[in-house]
Amino acid sequence: MASNQSLPVVLCGRLEKVGSLIIEGLKPEYEVIHFITSMEDGIHNLPPILSGSLPLSNESGLGSKSYSRPPKAVILGGGYDDEAIARLRQAVISLQGTFEVPWIKADLKKTEAGPTPGTDEYCNSAASRIKEALRVLQEGEKLDRTGDGLFLW
Repeated sequence: MASNQSLPVVLCGRLEKVGSLIIEGLKPEYEVIHFITSMEDGIHNLPPILSGSLPLSNESGLGSKSYSRPPKAVILGGGYDDEAIARLRQAVISLQGTFEVPWIKADLKKTEAGPTPGTDEYCNSAASRIKEALRVLQEGEKLDRTGDGLFLW
């Protein structure tokens, strides 16, 4: 169970094995409330989640499924290229009433220079970089659901 002090976020990744390790690495500061497994899953579920509603489906068992507090950010793994991210963001924008949140994507230069994707070392490194990106955004008051943007982790 996540603490009331943790900030809710959505994590988008391709592999549940990697997602589960990153989710654990983000605790206790951040609570992944939903894990998106594909672009189609994101197009289907991010708009309702970012409007304060329940997702339409759950393709993954990962995440707390605690939707009482809307997410403060959407985190995207390296499997989501710029085109996929643009399509996800457009799906969210097309639904009126969605919260504007930062979108934080993998910095592929850091990913390529780091540990092999899928390994425990990769997941630990990714969680650490994501936490740092979220901390910087929080300090800059960019996690208040009043504006979006695309940032790197």
